[in-house]
Amino acid sequence: MTPEDKLKALRELEASNGWAIIQAQLQTEIVETAFTISNPGPKSDQDFNFERGTMWAGRQLIALVPKLCRQLDNEILLKTATAKAAKAATTTPPR
Repeated sequence: MTPEDKLKALRELEASNGWAIIQAQLQTEIVETAFTISNPGPKSDQDFNFERGTMWAGRQLIALVPKLCRQLDNEILLKTATAKAAKAATTTPPR
């Protein structure tokens, strides 16, 4: 699969209702975890760190598709620029 094909697939995913449902569910889970952390009662450092980790993982998953799109955009731009530079170098006569 070419970078262009990957980018197209990710853009389609990003625009889909399914991705919107996943994002909404992850955001709900993050808020619920925040409420769990804020509940009174004894919590060990391990429990607290686990809850923080789940919130971090949820945020990372929400940001994954846009992050991959940016990376692929950059890869495509670099490939295009490199190809143009190579073409210019071969078509420009020496001085």
